[in-house]
Amino acid sequence: MFGVQQRSFCKSWMEPYPWLEYSVSQDAVFCFACRHFLGGGGHGFHREPTYTTSGFHNWRKATASFKVHHESMGHKFAMEAWTEFKLKAKSGSKITNMLDKGHSVLIQENRRYMMGVVESLRYTACQGIAQRGHIEDEDSANRGNFHELLSVIGKFDKTVQKKLDNNPSNAKYVHHDVQNEIINVMAEIIRKQLRDEVKDAEHFAILVDESKDISKKEQISVIVRYLNTESERVMEEFLHFTPADGLDANSLFASIKQTLSRCGIDLNCCVGQCYDGASVMSGCNNGVQELFRREVPQAVYIHCHAHRLNLVLVDCVHNVDAAAEFFETLQTLYKFFSGSVVHDLFLKKQRELSTAQLIELKRLSDTRCHRWACQYDAICAVKRTLPAIIATLRDTVRDKNAKRRTEAKSVSSLMDEQFVLHLILFEDVFRTTKFMSDALQSPNFDLLTADDLAQSVITAISEKRTEDNWAAIRKQAGDMCVNTGIATVHREKRQTQGYVS
Repeated sequence: MFGVQQRSFCKSWMEPYPWLEYSVSQDAVFCFACRHFLGGGGHGFHREPTYTTSGFHNWRKATASFKVHHESMGHKFAMEAWTEFKLKAKSGSKITNMLDKGHSVLIQENRRYMMGVVESLRYTACQGIAQRGHIEDEDSANRGNFHELLSVIGKFDKTVQKKLDNNPSNAKYVHHDVQNEIINVMAEIIRKQLRDEVKDAEHFAILVDESKDISKKEQISVIVRYLNTESERVMEEFLHFTPADGLDANSLFASIKQTLSRCGIDLNCCVGQCYDGASVMSGCNNGVQELFRREVPQAVYIHCHAHRLNLVLVDCVHNVDAAAEFFETLQTLYKFFSGSVVHDLFLKKQRELSTAQLIELKRLSDTRCHRWACQYDAICAVKRTLPAIIATLRDTVRDKNAKRRTEAKSVSSLMDEQFVLHLILFEDVFRTTKFMSDALQSPNFDLLTADDLAQSVITAISEKRTEDNWAAIRKQAGDMCVNTGIATVHREKRQTQGYVS
């Protein structure tokens, strides 16, 4: 009907465009096919708000607009879906069954997609690699391990790829908050399994150590050791990192109790507790171990044997001047060869002298560190690259840079027969103690085996204090000095014997 400058919906428009549906209350038309069969941006097509939500009512331009919409790709896709739906309905399929089937398919697709997300996170967690990237935009060359791994899965799984391409950004479950939530859920599942295994074992021991995270915040790691009743194996499993609100014994003990309670493990079933030798942990009056035993008397305290071995080595090095000087020289070598110019020359000399794999000098751990036995790696690196070290120093003492030349002369003066002698001696001793240190940290190691190994190490080191062994070390040192061009000084046999004792 036409009035003065007025138009209204014309029923005849529905003949060429049967998809039209007219709303009397809104005085607007909609596209039935697009509203019901196109979906929210799925299949690569976007719904036109004019024909799906707000409605079209510009009657003067109606026929032109209808024609454009009728020929659009999204509308054609919706019409095909509508036609297919009507055919299935005519064949006797009930609408409810069709909807249920479609809903079931959607559920299966969503579950398959979430398995890809969860497995990607589980893989990165098990491998100990970071999930996130610095820039995770769609056009980023590297979006981080999680996104890149999920993309690889999508290449071999059409369902995962379809969800990544078509799901709205808030329905892809890849946001870092969602990642953290999924990881926490996996952690709780693991803790529940550990709780059940500890409960079946009836008794357990607890291991606790302090450390700092990347933000320098103190935290304690809680580990339980128990017998798995099914496999009949002794298990050693990590439970939780807990922020240390305080570093006094009462605060640490409260944190340990809270962690066990949160994991559903009964404190009264504990029969052993193992910490390092710090007084706050091992103190017999007010240390954590004593507070623990006041509540759980049967929880015997064990001073970590790996830490005890470390203390023995530290004490020996501190009380033998020659040993302390030797390790100071190793640290001086590391610092000097860390400079870019010297480091490059050092690698070049290794290539010239050997075709074997290049070796980097190792930084020494602090003598107060719990990993003193690992100084063996630093000793081995120097011993294996000594010819390249000497060759590098000889070239550097002629360097044009005065500071570098002076430092090279100072370091060269330390490379004498005595240093080589100590290098061979400590490499031999620390090889033995390193083996024991590694064994003591094994979760499958038991007390009887540890005692036997300790006695064997003591015997092995004692047997090294013989004239024949000392002569062999002197000969090896002399040969190494000859091969590297280090000057040797003759020593009487009586002096050698005094040195060993």
